Amino acid sequence: MNDIQALHSIIEMLHRSEKLELIKTLMEGIKDIIPKNAVGFDILCFAYYKAKDYKKAIYFGELALGGASPEEAKAIRYNLGKCYLNANEAVKAKNAFSIVSNLDTSKVDIKLDLAAALFACNQKDEAKKLLLELDRDSWKLDPKDEKAVQFNLGVHHIRDGDFRLGMQALSLGRQLRIWGSYTHNFPIPEWTGENAPGKHVLIVGEGGIGDEIINARFVKHFNDRGMDASFASCQNLAGVFSRMPFEVTLNYKKLTTDIYNITDFDYWAPAMNLPKALDLDQEDLWYGPYITPNPIHNDKWKERLTGNFKVGMRWSGNPLYEQDLHRSISLEKLNQVIPQDWVRYSIQKENTEILNDYPNITNLESELETFEDAIACINNLDILITSCTSVAHAAAALGKRVFILTPIMDYYLWAEGKETSAWYGDNVTLIRQTEPKNWDSAFIELKDYLDRIQT
Repeated sequence: MNDIQALHSIIEMLHRSEKLELIKTLMEGIKDIIPKNAVGFDILCFAYYKAKDYKKAIYFGELALGGASPEEAKAIRYNLGKCYLNANEAVKAKNAFSIVSNLDTSKVDIKLDLAAALFACNQKDEAKKLLLELDRDSWKLDPKDEKAVQFNLGVHHIRDGDFRLGMQALSLGRQLRIWGSYTHNFPIPEWTGENAPGKHVLIVGEGGIGDEIINARFVKHFNDRGMDASFASCQNLAGVFSRMPFEVTLNYKKLTTDIYNITDFDYWAPAMNLPKALDLDQEDLWYGPYITPNPIHNDKWKERLTGNFKVGMRWSGNPLYEQDLHRSISLEKLNQVIPQDWVRYSIQKENTEILNDYPNITNLESELETFEDAIACINNLDILITSCTSVAHAAAALGKRVFILTPIMDYYLWAEGKETSAWYGDNVTLIRQTEPKNWDSAFIELKDYLDRIQT
């Protein structure tokens, strides 16, 4: 193993351990001894990609490509395409993957990435066509590649109105380690859909805060089957879910080591797998608001928020989410389309320095101490306008009026392609981006909606 290979292994180890800042610190500390050639720039590109600093990764990837031999260029361009895609440079990603795909027509992973880039360019029908071509030749593929093709077709099935098939396909991502969680090895059987009245299932939360809110609703479906359900939140949402209008108990501990308590249940079920395991269709998803604010927090925020018409604003989410640059929107343009007499409140938790340039927006960051605060704050707003973040799901599940600016690379909940979603009621309006890196038409549409609201 040479020095570059050793460094590659170290970066991978730090990435798996989620030591992303340590990757950056390491590279800053050794950048002077890394060769100034294609190999050296490529390892820098790889490091910053793993650290989720995609723009810096692109900088070094382009340097690597400029000094690469034809054989080196193929691998570097492919890696650069991945950087472009996560950095919201969809057209550049499509071009990179197209070149590499033409050079090597047999590689399934390259075609899957090209399909993702086409999707991000809003060429979704072309993306689907490419995936269907791969699917027709699935007999030639190894099992992992076959599952990857099916997984990527999941959102297209939902787009086409086949929710059941779409969720079945997406659930294959668990086996590919790109969907939900995949490290549980519990000493009780996984629940896979069998009717078992009187039995007790432990729903294991997974994903982010939004994902847990999305899937907590399915406690009701177990109750309807005569089963008891507990929800184990990994996002400290036990208090929120304890107020749902269903019979639910809460497990407050993370479960990977709490084997004793796990054996107290008859089954366990991963939360994101429940639409498939419960064999649900779109009409089974929404039955009204199912979360409520904590009364003490609600009183606090009722007094805190003032104004005749109060609008909450959030323009980006967790910057460590791979698709964050796709879903982030312009605060300047958002501020411009909101009617002048509305009172503006920012419920942003990251990247709030920009608010210094907007004295007409009240920054609530320091007051939103817990997610209970966020829920109660949203409950006392008149409307919420947000990109696709966890607060979008909180507002939707509360039954509050919410406008969600949805990127072309939309989350599976929004894959139907409509201005509403089967997952929520008519309190939710989806305003869709139509052109990569350009939200202008979405803001025009949002302004039209807002101007028609009677205050």
